[in-house]
Amino acid sequence: MNKISFIFNRKILKYNVDRFGLNNNILYVTGLSGSGKTTLAKDFSCEYNAILFELDTLGGFYSEYKDCNSMIRELTKDFLNFNKELDLIIRKNKFVKLKIENFNEYSKWINKYIKYLEEYTYNTNGLFVFEGTQLFKCLDPKYFISKPLVIVRTSALISMFRRIRRQKHIDKIKGKKHFYKKHFWKLLNDSKRLHYRDVKLMNKFLNALKK
Repeated sequence: MNKISFIFNRKILKYNVDRFGLNNNILYVTGLSGSGKTTLAKDFSCEYNAILFELDTLGGFYSEYKDCNSMIRELTKDFLNFNKELDLIIRKNKFVKLKIENFNEYSKWINKYIKYLEEYTYNTNGLFVFEGTQLFKCLDPKYFISKPLVIVRTSALISMFRRIRRQKHIDKIKGKKHFYKKHFWKLLNDSKRLHYRDVKLMNKFLNALKK
C-alpha cells in the first residue's frame, strides 16, 4: 500500500533514482511538511555533490529563507523581479493565505517558479536536488513518469507535530515569547487543516503514480 498512514511511518518510495546523474540532472524529493524530506534532500545533495533547491525559498524569500544558498536566492530574486504581482504578495506575507484561500492561483505561481528553476538547471552543468511539498501539491504526477523522484512517507500525525516543533524553534530564534499561549493553538488548528488537505493530495498523487 502506497498511501500515507495517519499513525504509522512507511518506507521511502524511490522512482528512477538510478537515472539521476545520467540523463537527468534533477532529483525531486517530496513528502508532507515535517516528514523529514529536507534532511533527506540534504543527505542526497551531499552524496551526489548536488546543489539543493528548497522550493519554500519562494514564499520565505523575505523571511526565514533570506539566508538560503546564493544560487537559488539569486534565481528567486530574478523570478520575483519578473513577477511583481507575486513579489508584492510575498512581501506582504500573504503567500500562505493565498495557498489556503485560492489554491489554484497558488499552484499557478508554484508551477511557474519550478519551471523557471528547471530551465536554469537544464542549461547548467552539475546536479540539483529539488525539495518541497509543492511537488506533490502542484505538479501533475505524470510529470514524474521518467524523472528521479523520492517520496518520504512519514505518518501524518508525526509530520504535523514535527512541523509545530519546528515553528517553536523558529519563534525561539526570532525571540518571540509565549509560544504556547500566543501561537500554539492557532498553529495546531492550521496544521490540522492543512495536513488533512495535504494527506488527501499526497494519497491522490501516490495513487496516480501507480497507474
